[in-house]
Amino acid sequence: ALWLSGARVYPESLLGFCRDPGAQFASPPDWYVEYICNLALEWPAFEAAAGEKYTQSGGDLWNPMTAPGIIAAMPMAPDGARLFGDLGLAAVKMPVMMIAASEDEMIMGDLETRFIFEHLGSTEKTLVTFMDQSHMMIDDPLPRSWMRHFSAAFFGVHLQGQSDYARYYSAGYLSDHPEFSILP
Repeated sequence: ALWLSGARVYPESLLGFCRDPGAQFASPPDWYVEYICNLALEWPAFEAAAGEKYTQSGGDLWNPMTAPGIIAAMPMAPDGARLFGDLGLAAVKMPVMMIAASEDEMIMGDLETRFIFEHLGSTEKTLVTFMDQSHMMIDDPLPRSWMRHFSAAFFGVHLQGQSDYARYYSAGYLSDHPEFSILP
């Protein structure tokens, strides 16, 4: 979803992190470094699989992997902060609603979710965090119904022009629901 929203791969972000993980973040967990840096070990194959259409941009960032018909994005439990880096995430200009879980055991909140959200270039972005939920909250009927709620409201605004639907994911609306945390 981040790629399709206009995020651009910034190779030096990932490769630089893997050369010295502690330079950007104080003591990232070993499992996180291993997870991220496995891609660095396979970088030539990753580049070849992506193809020259994307990798040969003539600059520090790869070409975007999006299409004109994509006008809004809703990444759920997004990762890729090191792959896109601050510069690649700044290339996102479309509306984005991110969905995250406060107790996600697979996605590092500060190193991934928060970093991605804070560096998105979009002027219209929202991060809804499901409190006391894990990565697999999709298996639970209640969070799943709330995800449908948020996607219907968000895409109703951006794909159908129903601007009044924005109230269903506004800070005011969500303040009545302590099971969520929201960042504008």
